[in-house]
Amino acid sequence: MKSPASKKQKKYTSKKPIPTENSIPQIDFLDTLNVFFKKFASLFFWLGLGMTILFSLLLFDLKVSDGGDDSSYIVRAYEFIENGVFPTYQGPLYPMMLSVIVLFFGVKVGLLKLFSLIAISAQYYFLHKTFKNRIPEAILYPVLLIISVSSSIFYFSSQTYSEGFFMFLQSLFLFLFVTYFIDKKIQLEPLKIQIKGYLFVALAVFSLIWTRNVGLAVVIAIGLYFISYFEWKKLLLSAGSIIAVLLPFELFKKLIFKVEGVQFGTQADGLLLKNFYNPAQGYEDFAGLIQRFIENSHLYFSKHLFVFMGFKQDDFPQISPNLTWLIYAICLVALIFAYQRNKTLFFTILYTGVISVVTFFAVQSHWDQPRLIIPLYPLLLIALLSGFYFLLKLEKAKRFQILFLILIFVIFGASFKRTLTKVQEHAPNLQASLSGNMFYGMTPDWVNYIKMSEWIAKNIPEEEMVAARKPEISFVYSGRGFYGVYNVPTMNPDTFIASLTANPEMKVVAVNLMQISENPQLQIFQSISAPYLHASLNASLLSEDYRVLDSRVLGVYLVPVSVLDSMMMLGNSLGIEFVDEIPSLVHHFLSENWQFAIHNPDEMLNELKRENVRYFMLASLRKNPDINNGEIITTLHRYIYFIQLKYPNIYEQVHSIGVTEPTTLIKLNLQKY
Repeated sequence: MKSPASKKQKKYTSKKPIPTENSIPQIDFLDTLNVFFKKFASLFFWLGLGMTILFSLLLFDLKVSDGGDDSSYIVRAYEFIENGVFPTYQGPLYPMMLSVIVLFFGVKVGLLKLFSLIAISAQYYFLHKTFKNRIPEAILYPVLLIISVSSSIFYFSSQTYSEGFFMFLQSLFLFLFVTYFIDKKIQLEPLKIQIKGYLFVALAVFSLIWTRNVGLAVVIAIGLYFISYFEWKKLLLSAGSIIAVLLPFELFKKLIFKVEGVQFGTQADGLLLKNFYNPAQGYEDFAGLIQRFIENSHLYFSKHLFVFMGFKQDDFPQISPNLTWLIYAICLVALIFAYQRNKTLFFTILYTGVISVVTFFAVQSHWDQPRLIIPLYPLLLIALLSGFYFLLKLEKAKRFQILFLILIFVIFGASFKRTLTKVQEHAPNLQASLSGNMFYGMTPDWVNYIKMSEWIAKNIPEEEMVAARKPEISFVYSGRGFYGVYNVPTMNPDTFIASLTANPEMKVVAVNLMQISENPQLQIFQSISAPYLHASLNASLLSEDYRVLDSRVLGVYLVPVSVLDSMMMLGNSLGIEFVDEIPSLVHHFLSENWQFAIHNPDEMLNELKRENVRYFMLASLRKNPDINNGEIITTLHRYIYFIQLKYPNIYEQVHSIGVTEPTTLIKLNLQKY
């Protein structure tokens, strides 16, 4: 018979088996790293926030960029608050926010830029608030430290681009979505909490869409997340709440400001063009969009992303296709692992992927602007570190976990070194700007451009419009409105072809303008034929590396039958090269993917008359901002050139500033025509 003690021991061991070496959970290196970061979480948070503010101030730039888009937000803010003009292009919410500053303080560039610094700092705060205790600390705090020494992000801390504001709204959206739809089982909450959750998230989505049109992709990300977990009720209620929030604002815009169309529709048509600045080339087909996606993937994932991390130099970094596919592979691994292990990470990576894909399909690859992807940089870091984290958590890979810490140190070190270099380079500019020398560090082309803008503000009546290539920058520095010319107007090919036979009493004559321009003896033909010029046709066939394989510059004339014979006889006697079958030639250009543009001088002149444009500011703005090689932005020069082909005495010079890289003001003699 067994003793009571033995019975008791048997009962005890049956409930709680004695632990063995294999049954004790093993603490690996990544777990230790999590414990370390969790222990010093407050220290790392405040250290990162402090460095974010410090480096943002050290890299603060009081000048507007030469791109012009940042100045355009200031112009829209001013127009909205002063003239009630609703900011339709791009996103209206950001200029509406800036307009509050303009209302109380006027166009003070420093204050407007300070708003971006506050937004970047708020983004840091909400990223921490979103992911704290929700994702591994070994991922969260290294990412926060890396972005706290990222000069790529700090550039937008002192710009009036919308990126800083969008990054703040994005982090706020993630916080709200995670709080209400991942942390809480919202369907079990009281009705009041449910309504608040759907409403807050819908307002955050609305804010993203009204700040940058690509924000519309967040709706796709939300839908895919709920579908992934078969949460159909949340899917329907979220869609309904977003529509319920968007519609009143869209109606408000339409009824109060008389703006037609939804917000994201204002740019969608242009984004589908092969060339945003030359609609005559038509729209991208499916193959073209796929090619655009691949090219943008290489540009932003293998080039700009690695510049952000400090692994590639800012000056002319090369694309590396293998790096692109590596980034996609790591993010996909992270997405797959996160699906079962961490819903917060899963949604974050899903959102990042959707925004990236939509961006790469939507934007023209020749834009190649890092600011298009900078809002995703912190989230891409989270996705990449998550991929490595999950892979190194696999049993066979645990012995290599030290590589995770090495990777963090390498990225942080490269980013920190790059930022210190930027701070050192920027110090003289910051000191000069604070002392009031706004021209310090500017190249002569921009100094002359700004000085001319100021001269025009003092000497040309405001009711007489002055055309400029960078009108927003001219406004910021002069306080005067300018008429923006961003491209040379072109004719649609079908419209052009139809116009050739619209009047049976006019016959088509086309000549090689390059032949005439190269031979002064042929100028007599140009002077006689100029009144009949209908359009100029410029076409180039480029190789894959953008070398010109063939080019045509044609003058197309509509000549009265009564003067046709004499004009042809003169041309033949001078050896003029005539071109036949213009419609067939245009179709050839279209079918062979030539880059071409058709310019009608009368349409261009009529546009200037409608807008009361009386002056052109012809600047010598460099194509390459760092090099004075004689190549300049010739948009206005070409605009006036195509008009001048038909109306030789269309302008006279009024004023010029600068000996090298000058800016010249010309006056149009529109009363003669």
